[in-house]
Amino acid sequence: MGRIADRTIEEVRDRTSIVQVVGEYVRLQRRGTRMVGLCPFHNEKTPSFHVNDDRRSFHCFGCGASGDVFRFLTQHTGLSFPEAVRQMADRCGIEIEESSGVDDAEQRRRRDARERYFRATAFARELWESRLWTGGDKQGLEYLRGREIKEETARAFGIGYALPGWSDLVDAAERRGISGAELEMAGLAMERRGGGHYDRFRHRVMFPIMDLTGRAVAFSGRTLDPEERAKYINSPETAFYTKGRNLFGLAPARKGIRERKAAVLVEGNFDVLAMHAAGINHVCAPLGTALTADQARLLRRFTDRVVILFDGDAAGREAARKALFVLLEAEVPEVLFAALPRGADPADLLEESTGKEQLEDIVSRARPMLDVCVDEAVRPAVGGGTGVDKRVALGAAAEVITHIRDKFLWRRYVEQVARRLEIPDRDVAEFVRSAASRPPLPPDPDPEELRIDTGLPEEPAPEIAALNEFERMLVRFVHDRPRRLERIFREQLFRIVGHEELSALLERAANGWVREGRDFRTLVDAMPDDGLRSQIFGVLAGGAAFDSRDTEADFDALLVEIKAAWAGEEIRRWESEVARLDREGLYEEMFKAQERVNALMRFLPS
Repeated sequence: MGRIADRTIEEVRDRTSIVQVVGEYVRLQRRGTRMVGLCPFHNEKTPSFHVNDDRRSFHCFGCGASGDVFRFLTQHTGLSFPEAVRQMADRCGIEIEESSGVDDAEQRRRRDARERYFRATAFARELWESRLWTGGDKQGLEYLRGREIKEETARAFGIGYALPGWSDLVDAAERRGISGAELEMAGLAMERRGGGHYDRFRHRVMFPIMDLTGRAVAFSGRTLDPEERAKYINSPETAFYTKGRNLFGLAPARKGIRERKAAVLVEGNFDVLAMHAAGINHVCAPLGTALTADQARLLRRFTDRVVILFDGDAAGREAARKALFVLLEAEVPEVLFAALPRGADPADLLEESTGKEQLEDIVSRARPMLDVCVDEAVRPAVGGGTGVDKRVALGAAAEVITHIRDKFLWRRYVEQVARRLEIPDRDVAEFVRSAASRPPLPPDPDPEELRIDTGLPEEPAPEIAALNEFERMLVRFVHDRPRRLERIFREQLFRIVGHEELSALLERAANGWVREGRDFRTLVDAMPDDGLRSQIFGVLAGGAAFDSRDTEADFDALLVEIKAAWAGEEIRRWESEVARLDREGLYEEMFKAQERVNALMRFLPS
């Protein structure tokens, strides 16, 4: 899939009401010409979150969060930028144009295949949900009720039921104009030897695997046949579905994860459903396999804190240990382990009268997973172990520590192992390095080097100067009428802007507009959060003084003021130079400097 063309991004942004989109997540109220609400990115009691439809932007005057509709969706929902653009494009009915160098015919073929794929998965989900709730076969519904899955939860997850027959989905799809070949492409049907197709999923409770937009990308089916050897079967991987890149239940869990600032990772689909039904709504699960790097990175987009809630037996601890290593590689800052009673899973616990309280207590008492793993490694050799015991314990601990990417955390666990095994720190550090299966590991643990490599500046970074009134107005003028950048470019007006960072931004914007037609808004939204970006979005989302009812005469008047301010500063500088040259008797240079002063005087108001 190629890069989405800039003109498509701009068209989608222009045709999307940011107030309407943000209003689906934040309760907004009108205040004068603005829409305001409580910021979703930090806790506050007084609304400081402003959304401006005219300028298609948001800005929080409390925490500084700002951007356009795509920035809001990526920050609030965890969508990637392309996902956010595609979601809004679908909503606006805009066809995505890609600039990948692939010819138009190939782009159309891929786009058509994608549309047919998701039409097939949407139909399957619709049919199976209908079979569950209104079909004559009640086995699927009885099974859910037996597992105490409430209707509200089942509907929120799109649970359905595939009938026992061989062609229920294939026949229904063909009546809707969806061929067996299209179902096969979507992993929903299989080809018969003699021709035709039959259903892949039969007599199973069906769990849609949803992407972050809530769209079904694949399915997992739990058999209701006690003679069936495969309890679960899942969709095969396809051109549009990779098993290790999705998590079951993540889409409906996003809100709970953000509210609780943590995600709970469990092992099975029904564990997710049971916990959501009990009101524990920040839960998701891998799709029948060990946690993958892509799944860990996906979780990292939503939270800094993951609680692994696996079985407390040896198998559960080993699975949790492997998940820890993957989460560490994804640089998840905090990974905790909550051990269930041996042989129990969350769904089992919740069947008890006090199950919810037990489960929440277990999660609340979760320990740092690194502590659990290191403790299990060294405990057999603590307090009198032999040299061989310590060597074995050190090897087990090193296997854990080598996965730590943070230098300070790495040093902390090296010191902990050294202290408990009564081995010098340096010897433990050297052993861990030698046991590492791959670079890079922290180099010399010299404290001075650790201090230097923190990634933090030695001195506070200089603050970005505040924009003055004229500079704020200039930002608003060029944002609302991007073609004004042509004049900025033609007259090189960015050179007379006193604010250094804004001057550089306007130079890039003017060049980008004239040479490539690049939109000023796109450039601003791509800026780093260095203070200037926040100030600009504060202007764009701000009050009634910055409405869009301006004229070219207003713009001309603003430029006169900016030129006058610049000329005044230049005149003072050159007059000082004239005085110096006069004192030193350098009259020829003095006359030239005076000519410069005279030339600048024309920019001053008469």
